[in-house]
Amino acid sequence: MLNRSLKILYIAHRIPYPPNKGDKIRSFNEIKHLSSSHNVDLVCLADNADDLKYKSNLQKYCRRVFVQHFKVSQAKLRGLVSLIKGKTISVGYFYSKKIQQVIDQWLSDTDYDAIICFSSPMAEYLFQSPFLSHCFSKFPQSPPSIALAQARQAGATCNL
Repeated sequence: MLNRSLKILYIAHRIPYPPNKGDKIRSFNEIKHLSSSHNVDLVCLADNADDLKYKSNLQKYCRRVFVQHFKVSQAKLRGLVSLIKGKTISVGYFYSKKIQQVIDQWLSDTDYDAIICFSSPMAEYLFQSPFLSHCFSKFPQSPPSIALAQARQAGATCNL
């Protein structure tokens, strides 16, 4: 077994701290466990401005942390527009141009070994990234992890 530290990008739809309810408990414990042996970069959203103060708690476990606050009323509108465009409500609800910029920047400056999308809407950031779009173009109907594996088997380099 190869024991080496991996570079992991973790993308979550909610800030994982404080770990006081279902999805936050799970994502926090995943990050805590992964960070014990690996370098974790975290990008997440916060629907409550008060949660921004917990960024420092996550910096104890993550190499880099970016938390983007969003307004629920605007997210609902983005979700509706997404539905009208033929995508899911949740993709529009959780999509942020600023998050996309941060993810694209981090993908350009870090050669990640793995990317974890805590929930399926977070995979949209990978689909929209110019740094990974070539990995999905041949296998557009596959889930992201399968598409990346298929692209690698087909000989594509996906910077992962």
